[in-house]
Amino acid sequence: MADKKTVKDLLEDEIKDLYSAEKQLTKAIPKMAKGSNDPALQTAFRDHLKETEGQVARLEQVAQLLEIKPGGKKCTGAADHRAFRQWPFQVTHAART
Repeated sequence: MADKKTVKDLLEDEIKDLYSAEKQLTKAIPKMAKGSNDPALQTAFRDHLKETEGQVARLEQVAQLLEIKPGGKKCTGAADHRAFRQWPFQVTHAART
C-alpha cells in the first residue's frame, strides 16, 4: 500500500477488496448449501447469501457516492481461502456439537 497517497485511495482500495470478497461469496455460498446434507445448514447458507447480496448492494451504493468503480480488484484472501477450495463437504449431525 505504499503507492496509496490519500485516505480516499485507501478507502477505495478497501471497498474494492470487500466488494470482490462479497462477490466471490455470492458464488461460493450456493455451492456450500448444495454440498451440505444438513437442512438447517442449507437454510443458514441461503439466509447468509441474502445478507451477502445486501452487502454487495451497499458497497455498490458507497462506490457510487464516492464516484469509484467497485470492481477491478480480486480479493486474494477470499480466493485463496481453504474453505472455498474444499467445498462441497459433508456435514453430518454427529459432526455438530
